Amino acid sequence: GFVNAIDFSSERLNRYGEPTMRTQAFKNLQTQLTEAQNKEGGKYSDEIRSMLETADPDLLPNLADLIDNASTFRLEEMTGEQLKELAHTVAAVKSMIRGANRLISDGIEARASDVAGGIGTDLSQMKDAKEYTGVAGMAKRLMNWDMLDAPSFFEELGKTAYEKLYKPLRKAFDKKIAHTNEAIDYMKPVLKGVDTETWSGDKAEKHIFHVSKGTLKLTTAQIMSLYELSKREQARGHILGGGIRPSDTVKGNQVDRSFRPVQLKPAELERIIDTLTPEQKRVADKIAAFFQTTSEWGNEVSAKLYGYRKFTEQNYFPIVSDRNYITTLQGDPNHQDATLKNLGMTKSTVKGANNPIMVEDIFDVFTRQVDQMSSYNAFVIPLNDMHKVLNYKITGSKGITGGSTREAMVRALGTDSMKYWNKLVEDINGMSRKEPPTLGDKLLSNMKAAAVGANIRVVIQQPTAYLRAAAMIDPKYLTKGLAMKSDTEQMNQYAPIAAWKDLGFFEMDTARGMRDILMGKEGLRDKAMKPAGWADTVTWGKLWNAVVAEMSDTRPDLKPGTEAFYEACGDRFSEIIDRTQVVDSVLHRSQIMRSKNYINKTVTSFMSEPTKSYNLLRSALRDVQKNGRSKAGKRLARAV
Repeated sequence: GFVNAIDFSSERLNRYGEPTMRTQAFKNLQTQLTEAQNKEGGKYSDEIRSMLETADPDLLPNLADLIDNASTFRLEEMTGEQLKELAHTVAAVKSMIRGANRLISDGIEARASDVAGGIGTDLSQMKDAKEYTGVAGMAKRLMNWDMLDAPSFFEELGKTAYEKLYKPLRKAFDKKIAHTNEAIDYMKPVLKGVDTETWSGDKAEKHIFHVSKGTLKLTTAQIMSLYELSKREQARGHILGGGIRPSDTVKGNQVDRSFRPVQLKPAELERIIDTLTPEQKRVADKIAAFFQTTSEWGNEVSAKLYGYRKFTEQNYFPIVSDRNYITTLQGDPNHQDATLKNLGMTKSTVKGANNPIMVEDIFDVFTRQVDQMSSYNAFVIPLNDMHKVLNYKITGSKGITGGSTREAMVRALGTDSMKYWNKLVEDINGMSRKEPPTLGDKLLSNMKAAAVGANIRVVIQQPTAYLRAAAMIDPKYLTKGLAMKSDTEQMNQYAPIAAWKDLGFFEMDTARGMRDILMGKEGLRDKAMKPAGWADTVTWGKLWNAVVAEMSDTRPDLKPGTEAFYEACGDRFSEIIDRTQVVDSVLHRSQIMRSKNYINKTVTSFMSEPTKSYNLLRSALRDVQKNGRSKAGKRLARAV
């Protein structure tokens, strides 16, 4: 349909009276696409389906839009807007096809086929996996998969998977941390000296507006969002067309909810916005200005993945449709909106759309946008690469399949290995769309905070975590590290995981919410957790010293004090932290600790340290099994 809709041919003939090369190329492309389309269930179907999974989510809608706008038009006759849309579509198609067998994560230059082949070779050295049912099957699943964290899982797959898939994921997490800190640093001067308690949160005042189509009750923070939305042409169509509905607010334990959207006239919209003070407009404008930065995070990914800059709107402010007016389909097997690359912010708007939209607290909008776009920037490309490797198939002569990554994993490690892979990808995709905590979640979090916060025993026990690092680094360097003065600022600069810990993510289920972190707010519970956080900072500072001492001895190619030296120290330090220290993140939690099941959460609520020790010991034992005691015995001795 795309090729039929756009006539790339020329009216002119060449000097021999034959069709020009452009016309002939157009006809050849048309023929090839028609043949591919007609091979239903043939050799094209799986490959095309797999490529579309990694393609620009706007590709098919843009193709349909180009076709709908005109039945047939020549390239010379297209408008500027149509040419722009065509350029984006062609770039997306080219990137999809050219990148089908390329891994493009930072620092990785490889073909998906080579990485898949390497994983297959690593796994081929293992015997066929034995699987069990009943209690034996449950026990094996618990000890071999549910207890594993991400680095242990990829190590189980072999060196190729660890180097080419896990390390890019881990680097991606560092990027997310860096973006989060960038947003925090940006907001500090914006909110300095500003009291937002009456603007937002459970103490926020409600302003009542009687308009021609009904009554609106809005907090100041919601009016700030409306102010920014009114600057966006696409949003004005919704506001003045379908209307607006305020998002829910909470006061004490009571939820205040509006149900019916209210349409506004231009004068009524201006009257509501004019209730904002200059200071409130200044803060709102600063928040909206930062969305140009988050757009650049997105453009970095789209340019690399799809061949063009996707996020280019000037007065961008997120539009959230009223879900009460969205048609939903049951039984969608793909759940495409559940992936980072398919989030609503990544899709083009529909010109002329005027369905009702939500007006949210501007600080909630800021938090969500930063959280989601930082995850988009960090993880979309590594996850895309993982998808290509997982779906790689060896195709022999006559299209006969001669093996696949999935087959190699299931044969050597069992079906639970695939379940782990899929669950990890699902959890990474969902890390920026956290559901509201249940009553059980709140009780469990409060219980853990009470046990850890202001508890001198937790502080005293911290040296045991330092000793556990001996499984990854020679004890002589740990001894040197104790005697050296710590430079935590340097550590945070070159090892973002340390900065993540400083934000409060040093224990499972006790961290502050991202909104409070970005707005610089601390509650009583956060203050109670400071002694445990301080103990971690001291311990990690000494670990950083130990790594600097180790790198000075073992990397003569790097001059101490240089940027390259400290970057290498950061990589080594992060590796040691990942394997020996407790941190709260998707990549650091074991699979059972990522479970949303309340029983699993309760059972593992105080098992962070033992789980980390278990992963160390199990990985060392598996290393001995694979490579023999002569090569891996020293690692096992340290882990024990």
